[in-house]
Amino acid sequence: MDYYNGKTNDDFIAYYLEVMNCRKELINYTYLYEFTEPDDAIIEHFQRCRSVLARYIETEISTGSYEQGLNVDNNKLNDLAKVKLDEISPLIMPYEEKYYDEVKVIQIDFNPVSNLDDVQDLE
Repeated sequence: MDYYNGKTNDDFIAYYLEVMNCRKELINYTYLYEFTEPDDAIIEHFQRCRSVLARYIETEISTGSYEQGLNVDNNKLNDLAKVKLDEISPLIMPYEEKYYDEVKVIQIDFNPVSNLDDVQDLE
């Protein structure tokens, strides 16, 4: 049984890379009530990309099982998607590490105290 509609790990990785690399500039907003790290925007981007990949995998499972006349309930669908994501995760990590060097993160700070300190430093 092919639950993944003929898609291989390489197909899923290629899809993930396409989603990940569509943004080469990220914005990291810091609000008054928050403390953020420069990597936060990148980590959030990876989380969004993995979520998009998970939905793509679920769609392929649904399509593949329907075309084969298989009845896959939501629990089985989630289990199959999780297994595939766990299988792919270590394979995409080197690409994510490389992405750190390729992406530009723009920091925007909405903290008025922090902004005042910046102005005072300029005087």
